Amino acid sequence: MQVKYQKIKQYMKLLEQRRWRNITPVQNIYTCPCGYKENNTPPALSEMFPCEQGVWWGNGWDSHAWFRFTVTPTAPNSFLRIETERKKGWDADNPQFILYVNGKMVQGLDINHRESPLKAGEVADVAIYAYVGPKIERAQFFADLIELNVDVEGLYYDICYPFEMLEYLNPESTEYARIVDYLWRAVSMLDLLIPKARIFISRCEGQEIFLPRIFMAPIAARRMPLRWALATPTLTARGSGRCARPEKRYSDPSPPCWS
Repeated sequence: MQVKYQKIKQYMKLLEQRRWRNITPVQNIYTCPCGYKENNTPPALSEMFPCEQGVWWGNGWDSHAWFRFTVTPTAPNSFLRIETERKKGWDADNPQFILYVNGKMVQGLDINHRESPLKAGEVADVAIYAYVGPKIERAQFFADLIELNVDVEGLYYDICYPFEMLEYLNPESTEYARIVDYLWRAVSMLDLLIPKARIFISRCEGQEIFLPRIFMAPIAARRMPLRWALATPTLTARGSGRCARPEKRYSDPSPPCWS
């Protein structure tokens, strides 16, 4: 059981990495230190100086800075990612950002919220108000233009949600064992070594098909036992590598509800 669990966990990490593609570091970044902002207007570029990716900013606890740059995304599902060198830790201690696009406040960013969508084909004048504190004296600044791999995104969460359910189940229970077995069989179908733009499941009748979403709805509704949720679907590929809705085959005509 633990071998299967660890395999699923490792594949989750690999899928997480492949959710994003075409990562392009932002160029021509400008910055300047500042105090607490009094309005939503960033400094003029003439008041700022150019910097490179990974520049260190902050001069002690509770310090602030502005960053500005312009990007023009060309691909659908384009996002802007803002990061520092810190990948984990308590949110209150980590750097915080406020993102402005074309003069409008868009959202806050932090260690758990790093991406913000951009419209393809539109010039985005980006301004970022940055803050470090109370326990971090300085941080590095990274900005990337990235593209979301929608197919991998869906596949990732199809596996992620039931995998996270395991934390709330007794490891000795039948439900736990069936979920692990289902997900183990699902990730075993993946071939992450083939260098294509989209992650796909191994061939079924000569067609590339994506993992069908048959797992979450029955379990979330708690209206049918796991032997139904884990039933094998009939899959039919329809053009462009996508699969039709699965025709579910169940052995029980009238399954009882979960207790």
